[in-house]
Amino acid sequence: SDGRLYNSFYFIFLVGFFILSIYISDISEREIFKEKDPQKVVIDEVLGFMVTMFLVNPVGYKETIVAVILGFLLFRFFDITKIGPIDKSQHYGYGLGVVLDDFLAGIAANFILIILMTIIF
Repeated sequence: SDGRLYNSFYFIFLVGFFILSIYISDISEREIFKEKDPQKVVIDEVLGFMVTMFLVNPVGYKETIVAVILGFLLFRFFDITKIGPIDKSQHYGYGLGVVLDDFLAGIAANFILIILMTIIF
């Protein structure tokens, strides 16, 4: 179906964006800003939110609004609290640590979001 094709392209895009995010974060840290996880670079946050929304596939305006708001709040919760392995993942170097914590926060948020969307709708 179209949903599976969409999800396949979304996944392929996420893999490419993950790799690009690591590269950009690494260059930004070491060569441009010369500081750890510069706040001016938000590509890792964008990736984390995109991971949060993966496979959610809301139908209609109301579901979309609810999914985006809940997804954003859940992602920010996990991104800020950095529970368990999310915190430990920040210690990798070369841009990976910058990106990996947001990626893992996105996975945690995605898991909860899919459960909530199933319950609500």
